[in-house]
Amino acid sequence: MRVLHLIDAASSQACPTTMAMMADAFGRLGAMDQAAMLLGGDALQQAALDAGLTDTMHAGVPAGRALAGWWRAPRVLKRAGW
Repeated sequence: MRVLHLIDAASSQACPTTMAMMADAFGRLGAMDQAAMLLGGDALQQAALDAGLTDTMHAGVPAGRALAGWWRAPRVLKRAGW
């Protein structure tokens, strides 16, 4: 099973607690292939790193609006082999 976590910088998902729980779960669930895509800028990337999420995909979004960045998501996924 493949699970893709989409983390929007403007949502409650982007909190350190949620990202730390994800980082802890990655790799422990053997039957699942998990990945995280960050929809936001440098601050969100740094927050993910601080929480322990080191292997993430990143799609920058115009003016901090994740909805405006959806057109980038398929390209980022393809480049990452998803």
